[in-house]
Amino acid sequence: MVKTEKMLNLFQEKLGVSFSDTSLLRKALTHSSYSQENNERLCFLGDAILGMVTAEYLFNKFPNYSEGDLTKLKSELVGRKLLFSFAKKIDIGRFIFLSSGESATGGRKKQSILSEALEAVIGAIFIDCGMNTARDFIINYLNSQEFIVCDYKSDLQELTQKKFGIIPSYRLIEQVGKDHKPTFTVEANVCGMTEKAKGGNKKEAEQNASKKLLDKIKCKS
Repeated sequence: MVKTEKMLNLFQEKLGVSFSDTSLLRKALTHSSYSQENNERLCFLGDAILGMVTAEYLFNKFPNYSEGDLTKLKSELVGRKLLFSFAKKIDIGRFIFLSSGESATGGRKKQSILSEALEAVIGAIFIDCGMNTARDFIINYLNSQEFIVCDYKSDLQELTQKKFGIIPSYRLIEQVGKDHKPTFTVEANVCGMTEKAKGGNKKEAEQNASKKLLDKIKCKS
């Protein structure tokens, strides 16, 4: 019991979240192979909260994206591949309660087990700590991902090669903000036509500048 409490305390440190009811966190980390009192219901709840916060985040972050673009990106961000990557980053597999058989067959490294445990933890955070804490945790997860919806750089390159016989150039104008939350400004240039745009990383800024320049060239056609 003492060992379990130590493990749960260590995991809370990794999460950056303190639980009032650590039994709820334990349930979130309990796989169905270990006990009938497992994390399946919390996984259901966490999945719904993750989807809602992600939709809100994308709606505000990308005001010019279409419904289709937002839907595509949301599907990627709440999918098992990225959840699994983040779950490994916080070492969740080390803390999951598994049967000896499941553990022996590599259960602590399985994508489905780790991603579902992460969703269950989100559900537990919501119940124990409230929506604001759950939202902060999810946004931390979302901000850790580098993602784009449409490859505007490729679209711009294809158009300019066809239309002008050259490819665009990009220049980093500035990087401001704190290390954990920088803002990059990039300028895209084609035949003297330029557009500047900002982003949370260079790739995002280049994509945003490409979109603006792509729109400008199309308008002039």
